[in-house]
Amino acid sequence: MTKNYREWIVQRNRQKRAYEALYHDIAVYSGLSDTVLWILYALMDADGKMSQQDLVDKWVFPKQTINSAVQNLSTKGYVTLSAVPHTGNRKLVQLTESGRTLVNSTVVLLAEAEFHAASHMTEEERTVYLSLSRNYYGFPEEETRMLRWQSGGVTLGK
Repeated sequence: MTKNYREWIVQRNRQKRAYEALYHDIAVYSGLSDTVLWILYALMDADGKMSQQDLVDKWVFPKQTINSAVQNLSTKGYVTLSAVPHTGNRKLVQLTESGRTLVNSTVVLLAEAEFHAASHMTEEERTVYLSLSRNYYGFPEEETRMLRWQSGGVTLGK
């Protein structure tokens, strides 16, 4: 890897961490865990209901992390869980009125800030950003799938 790539990667990683830290700070300020913030965000985006499996698949969280956070939200009365018909043990997570109030006082405000920030970019810039991000993030995923750790025989991917 050349020095230019290394410097670019370090800068990109720092920007990514700063972005992630911002969301973490918002979660902490709101009295939420990072996972709960993102679950509420996902539910807001899905009109208040989504299966636990979709939370795992679409928002890329470990299944146990989602299950624990959803159970916590359910215990506090922010969501209900119900079986999705004809899917075995798949559960639908749905916001309660209390959950909608929580979303409106936290995640909706975050989304409004994101919309405002996005409004400073043209549609073309937003499209290019998503395209470049998809391309960049796809390559390390492909590369790491092929990695095999020599010590301990840990295998990532195929």
